[in-house]
Amino acid sequence: ASLVRPHDVVVDQSGNIFFSTTSNLVSGASSYRIRKVDTNGTISTVAGNGKSARDFTEGEPATEASLNAPTGICLDTQGNLYIASVRDQAIRKVDHVSPTPPVSSNNLALTLDGRGDFAQIDGSFTFSETNQITLEAWFKLTNPSSFESVISAGLNYRLMIDGGLHPYWNAGLHGDRSDNTFVFTPGQWYHYVLVIEGGTEAKIYVDGTLINAHTSHIPETLPDVSQFLIGAGESSDLYNLFGQIDEVRIWNIARTEQELQDARTKTLIGNEHGLVGYWTFNDQNQSTEVIDHSTANNKAFLGGDAYLTLSTSPVSGESPPQPDTPNPPDPSVETTWHPIETGTEDVFFSVYFTDTDHGWAVGGKGQILATTDGGITSLFQESGINSFSLYGLHFIDNQTGWIAGDRGTLLHTADGGATWIQQSVGTSLKLSDVHFIDADIGWAGGDWRTMFHTTDGGNTWTKQTVPNMSGPHIIALHMLNEQTGWATGGTSTGKRSLIGTRDGGNTWTMLIDGPGALLRDLYFINENEGWIVGDSGLIHYSNDGGQSWVQQTSGVSEVLQGVRFVNAQTGWVVGSNGTLLHTTDGGTTWAQHTVETTETLTDVWIAADQTSGWITGYNGVLLTFGDSTTQPDPPSPSEADIHVPGDYVTIQDAINAANAGQTISVAAGTYVENISLKENVAIIGAGAESTTIDGGGSDVVYGADGASVSGFTLTNGGDSGVFAWSTSPTVENCIITNCDQGIATAADAIIHSNIIVKNSGYGIFAGTSSTIGRPASPTITNNLILQNGSDASGITLYQAGGLVINNTIDANGTYGINVSKGPDPISIEIKNNLVTNNGWYGINGYEFDNVTQISNYNNVWNNAWDNYDDLLPGPNSGSEDPLYVTPLARPTSKRAITSRKDMSEEMASSRNHINDMRAQNLSTTQYRRARKQTPRTPIQNFNYHLQTTSPCIDAGDPLPHY
Repeated sequence: ASLVRPHDVVVDQSGNIFFSTTSNLVSGASSYRIRKVDTNGTISTVAGNGKSARDFTEGEPATEASLNAPTGICLDTQGNLYIASVRDQAIRKVDHVSPTPPVSSNNLALTLDGRGDFAQIDGSFTFSETNQITLEAWFKLTNPSSFESVISAGLNYRLMIDGGLHPYWNAGLHGDRSDNTFVFTPGQWYHYVLVIEGGTEAKIYVDGTLINAHTSHIPETLPDVSQFLIGAGESSDLYNLFGQIDEVRIWNIARTEQELQDARTKTLIGNEHGLVGYWTFNDQNQSTEVIDHSTANNKAFLGGDAYLTLSTSPVSGESPPQPDTPNPPDPSVETTWHPIETGTEDVFFSVYFTDTDHGWAVGGKGQILATTDGGITSLFQESGINSFSLYGLHFIDNQTGWIAGDRGTLLHTADGGATWIQQSVGTSLKLSDVHFIDADIGWAGGDWRTMFHTTDGGNTWTKQTVPNMSGPHIIALHMLNEQTGWATGGTSTGKRSLIGTRDGGNTWTMLIDGPGALLRDLYFINENEGWIVGDSGLIHYSNDGGQSWVQQTSGVSEVLQGVRFVNAQTGWVVGSNGTLLHTTDGGTTWAQHTVETTETLTDVWIAADQTSGWITGYNGVLLTFGDSTTQPDPPSPSEADIHVPGDYVTIQDAINAANAGQTISVAAGTYVENISLKENVAIIGAGAESTTIDGGGSDVVYGADGASVSGFTLTNGGDSGVFAWSTSPTVENCIITNCDQGIATAADAIIHSNIIVKNSGYGIFAGTSSTIGRPASPTITNNLILQNGSDASGITLYQAGGLVINNTIDANGTYGINVSKGPDPISIEIKNNLVTNNGWYGINGYEFDNVTQISNYNNVWNNAWDNYDDLLPGPNSGSEDPLYVTPLARPTSKRAITSRKDMSEEMASSRNHINDMRAQNLSTTQYRRARKQTPRTPIQNFNYHLQTTSPCIDAGDPLPHY
């Protein structure tokens, strides 16, 4: 329909859209009408004849009336339409244009305002006997702003909506999950269900349709619970829902999809098999008590300002809207692919990029084409091979990669391809593909069931045993992690195979074998979801790790050669005759795109943010895109690659999905999880004051080489705020508090501009690790380290060296800085630090032999026992009041020392404690503090800085405050 100046719009309770058109400039006539679009998408006129005359007859059909500039419209609760006809200077009424479902006097729903409202159910809910549970409810959102909960049982079971309005749930082990493929719409009723079978599977249904199924994070035995909260999260003041909830049902059986569909709009009797709770909210015994209509009789009590109000209950008449089906890709709006002149007519078999700039393509006659600027320029690298082909390649970063080829060829580079060396795999058979997880662990596969594995970067290879595949020549290999991977195989005689491993290739299992269309490529986005492509237009999808496959309609009959997905919805497939297919709904529909070639296309790579892509093919074909009418503008360098919770609900899910070099931006909020960083991936919080990671009593953050974490408060770490024992991450601009110790490292971590305060143990502990094989050497700069453990120091360097520069170390329990030697020489630079008001010595050099120390420009003042022990102050150091402003509470006088013997006993006790810890765990990556934790106090709101006249403001760091 053509619309001329649509001006006002309303939507009725059934989803019909009404709007006015207000122009009189179309073909000399007006278009003054009120239009309606029904839920089937059909447009009609409900009022107005298009003319602007001011004559009308009361009671005439609305479509025959003249309206003059109808700029405003509205609907009342009875479905009557009101029109402000401006130039008529009149308000018109059209009777009953919108059907209104009847509302009975007892048709009520729980109504919540999102500010501490909830209903609490107390009882004894036993799920461990049946080991099954079904939670279901109807709900409608009013004004969502963040995570909101429908039903929750502490951290055991949760049925929620995340900040992106996606389903979000927990199936029993606090393994929170979400599904970004479905979006709830405020103002609409939805039937929402979580079904769990202990140790087996969890399923999410919306309006009777299965949305998600998974097998991870499900306890073998489902826990029993004594309380559920409706409209709130694990406590009554968390994740409160703003909207309405109705027809809550709890079962100790796993309801089937058919059972859910049959009963979701019907009233239950209350004695159905497995029903252990049923609240219709249509009646109350008292003002705050809601009746349980099941035989269990577990009453619900209203809390906060929750109340029951009249509602168009979905079960008693209103037909709830069905979820929208995803729109198929629009073939008329295509990404524009541009050919790149390569200067060769040889085939390119594979392409791989580590980011949008650095990429390689390999193919016939040993050719390797590389770019470092996203294809603006490219050059051929010397492979040392010119008589046979290279087929598969894989890089783990911009410098380190491998290529597989004919005659057992495996090439390796450690300098981005400037030089390639041959590695000996131990075969002369063709190697078709190679895949590495990191710099050490990789696989290579090829002809006649050849599968090799390395754990030392390809210096040595071990042959793995694969099943007796009827398609014996491995074509494509995809490893998801160290344990999980798949490979396709086939022959020219129509035999095809698919094998998989869940133990790193120690055992490979047959998943597909026998005659059929050849399987030429595969891609998995996680341990469950993947796609394979092949001859005769074959595209198959699996959601159970390859155990079973569902055919998808490609719409073509060409040989499909390559596949890549960037997420669960968006993927690309290439094949013969210039075939390029694209999906935005997980393959439910595929759209064919046009490219400027009819050559066979062999491989495809798409950037994670879909801002660039590359395709290789025969006859030297290389295609790329860098912009598109369907793509957003590329983000600026300052913008993050991945957002939490926008792209992923949890920080760890985002880290798992990130590639080396990517940045994850985390919105303000509290995230209760334990984070394992990934090499060369940065996570950045919205700010330490507003973004918190709560470790729940365990290490909050586990380190990784080259990773960084900044802009967070890290708290409630039963062990460490950051545990980086054998890794070297960067930790900066964080507040680390209420942990057993702030940061533990035995490597070369960079610790910069943090506030490390009120931890019950050490502020920073640097030790030694047998994994590293040398003394640690952290860089500790510009940190505020104060009020840490009553029996621990601000910084301890135990047999470790490093840089300790421009830190303020104040009011810690024992030493400000404690240094002790080890068997290996260490070098320490301690410079420009303020070390004040600590409970023992300011800087302790116990057992300072074998240590090279540079110590100067430090101000060590007012420490209880003395400012230095077993070492001299060093040049240009002093001891004077640094003139702090508004410091935290500190000792008002030096601690009394009754005798040198007492002092020696306390110091010996501290040394013994450190040695005990080292003897227990320092050689493992599971380092834990052995001492009992001291009670924790919350961090104070403080303004801790130097006066502008302080003698301790120096040229090295002129900023006077933190």
